Amino acid sequence: MAEKTGIIHQVATLQHKAEHTFMLGCPGCPDRSFCGGLQIQSPELSCLDNCPCVGPARCGLVCPRNPTSFAKRVAEVNGFDLGNIAKRSSLPFPRIPDLISQLYRSLPLARPVDLDLVAIPFSEMYRRRGKLAMPYTRSELEAKFRLGPHTKIALSGVEQDEHVEQWWGSVGRRDVVRILLDLGVIFATTPNFSLTVNAPRHDDLHAMKRIALVWSQLHDAGVPTALHVNGRTDHDFFRLREFLQFHTEIEAIAFEFTTGAAKKERGQYFAELLIRLAGDLARPLTLIVRGGVAWASLLAPHFGQIVLLETDAFHKTVNRKRAALTPSGRLHWQHNPTAEGAPLDELLAHNLAVMSVWVRHRRELGGFPRTARPITQTSATSQSDAQGHNESPQLGLL
Repeated sequence: MAEKTGIIHQVATLQHKAEHTFMLGCPGCPDRSFCGGLQIQSPELSCLDNCPCVGPARCGLVCPRNPTSFAKRVAEVNGFDLGNIAKRSSLPFPRIPDLISQLYRSLPLARPVDLDLVAIPFSEMYRRRGKLAMPYTRSELEAKFRLGPHTKIALSGVEQDEHVEQWWGSVGRRDVVRILLDLGVIFATTPNFSLTVNAPRHDDLHAMKRIALVWSQLHDAGVPTALHVNGRTDHDFFRLREFLQFHTEIEAIAFEFTTGAAKKERGQYFAELLIRLAGDLARPLTLIVRGGVAWASLLAPHFGQIVLLETDAFHKTVNRKRAALTPSGRLHWQHNPTAEGAPLDELLAHNLAVMSVWVRHRRELGGFPRTARPITQTSATSQSDAQGHNESPQLGLL
């Protein structure tokens, strides 16, 4: 427990907050225009001091201390500038329900899942042979996830790092993207390439650029795609705002209120940033959210639609648990042992139905109360809107 507490404390000292001073290495950094600078409690001189690697030659991060690898990684995304991604033609985002359930693998079911639309992880759309990515056929997907022939698919890019990085490192991923529509995919959210506190900021900038690039590749293939908004600082979100202002063809964004954003304080940061982002863009975006049901009612007035991706119905069914609602509307999971090899059709259908009722109830009740937060000052300004950046709120760490 002491070790875990120490790790949490270390992460907290690396959070970018307005009350801390900028790191001493920020003023002379050549990439400050992209980064914006870091204000953290930890005493390191620059973000390079946060690198956990044992040596530059073996480091897998995007780090200037390994010049050869760094140059290659920067070149593969055509630099950190989001502005060199060309504007695309319009691609309408589909009409989708407010709640979508996600499946991860096949369950012992006697019949196909009775849903018009399901979400599946991005990495489950294809198989790999070495580094070669090969798409599954529609019949293979139906067998793998017990889908009906008319069930539509949403691809969720929120996954573990190993799966997200596997997609970026795959050969032939453009071939996979080209046939997604033929496989029944009606929309996707971009992979959530991670931004981490114990890494040089260059790694964050590389991740943000990859998210934008994958969005462009999916969009070019005709797949309506929600851009996963990911950032560590208010300057990161300012750059995302500029990207979205230029790319008016983007009609949906995605956000993850799990892991680092699951706690109330962190959720408050992100909810306010999303509200500010929506207000600055002044167009009715669809927001697709993993977790964060408590914030749905707060966010709803600022977006055209809030779509929740839920995963509990599947996971609890796998663990033989049955959903139940208490008289006060709280969700409770009861042990529900089944005979070995028994089909789980009834249990899954029950859990899906109860989750739908519970989510609707939570949305009607509203989320955590909103608290005022002071306006933060930042280290960089925009030529297009200098005051907008100086007034943008501070972002908590993912």
